[in-house]
Amino acid sequence: MKKLALLLVLAVSLSGCGNFMSSSSDTTIQINETDLGGASGQQETGAGMTFIARSDREPIPAIAGLDLDLEPIAITDYLGGVTVVNAWASWCAPCVEETPELVATYKATKDLGVQFLGLNVNDDLESARKFAQEIPYRSIADPEGRLLALVPGIPPNGLPSTLIVDRDGQIAVRIIGPVEEGVLTALITEVAAEKRAQ
Repeated sequence: MKKLALLLVLAVSLSGCGNFMSSSSDTTIQINETDLGGASGQQETGAGMTFIARSDREPIPAIAGLDLDLEPIAITDYLGGVTVVNAWASWCAPCVEETPELVATYKATKDLGVQFLGLNVNDDLESARKFAQEIPYRSIADPEGRLLALVPGIPPNGLPSTLIVDRDGQIAVRIIGPVEEGVLTALITEVAAEKRAQ
């Protein structure tokens, strides 16, 4: 088996906006091929990140609603390719800090055909619209957090949270807490390299 090793330096703060304890760490972890889905089960990659083996993945719930411009939007519009779903709020300090990382990742992975979708949680529309001017992709408005609560493995107030959904519409990676561009890009690249299930 070809061994793929990525050395990732994480500088991640887990002081999220929901049910997280405040702490921060600088962690160096090595992710081998088995950590990126080569073995069965869920592989913790550190800092609230889980890479889920293909045999254990669950489908992304069919979340839908209105975007921040009150236009209809649904996750099903994005499926078929690799999709990154990021739950955020304008009042969430780690979400604000993470946004430049997400925008950089969006730009870095655009040539891979990766799509991004935001999920704006427990926010008022005007604040969300003002903040979203920095975000180059659409977001579903979830003012009461009902849609986020449908996502398996994410705490109801788990902000920020990021999912990487594979081409089969299955959740391949779950990240609770902020993530850096280099880490997210590496994870997206691994999921993008997978072939569709037969």
